[in-house]
Amino acid sequence: MAGQIQLTVTTDTDDVHAVAIEASATVQQLCEMLSIYTSVDASQQVLMFNGKLLVDRLQKLDAAGIKNDDLIVLTRAAQRPATGAASAAQQQHTAMRLLPDGSAADPVAFQVRLEPLQVSS
Repeated sequence: MAGQIQLTVTTDTDDVHAVAIEASATVQQLCEMLSIYTSVDASQQVLMFNGKLLVDRLQKLDAAGIKNDDLIVLTRAAQRPATGAASAAQQQHTAMRLLPDGSAADPVAFQVRLEPLQVSS
């Protein structure tokens, strides 16, 4: 029996939430719970744990390595404008923009954009 764990969730608006959830809950169930706390729809949430995106919504929290007192970062998924290919291309360019120090202007959007390019080993 995995039991209940306490998590700290920070958002892209600098809000901090303490949540209690079963360790055997799925990432999707965590997203649904967080939608109540944050007013961000579960489908628009991007969750990160230890610098990695939690992309498998059916994965159990304990299987993802999430334990009691861990920190989860929640951001909103980038919205794609419905105004055509030119706007989508501009948004992709913005997501991939680097700052003068070499860091990403929008790290989560940058990582989401690169996710399909990763090759599994």
